[in-house]
Amino acid sequence: MRDMIETTTAMRETLQYLLGSDIPAQHKKILIDALALAIRTIGDEDRRVEALEKTGKQWQPHEAETLANLLRGKMAISWQQADEALMRVAAELHCAPDEVRRKANELGFGAGIDFRQAKLARLVAGSR
Repeated sequence: MRDMIETTTAMRETLQYLLGSDIPAQHKKILIDALALAIRTIGDEDRRVEALEKTGKQWQPHEAETLANLLRGKMAISWQQADEALMRVAAELHCAPDEVRRKANELGFGAGIDFRQAKLARLVAGSR
């Protein structure tokens, strides 16, 4: 992220330099347009990434089904086993572990990757 900020700053400085330079007008216009487009593109990508981070991953139906299949009937028996299961599922789905955890909880399969939930589920089942 820091590199992108430095790149954008350098592009803006270059644009300012270009505006005051003695380059022939036809070449200057092309360079200005190219720099402006690059700056806008970087800004658009930054906003897209930021929006995606706020809303979270957009899960496809087959991904949610795969997640459910991987965790159905599973209950973590230790913190280590829960973390290993989470990382294995995240790697298989090519997702961030936090996104997998969020979706697993949403689908009701959190006990397979969260020892705290599994422990609570065992307590609830044992009190019946």
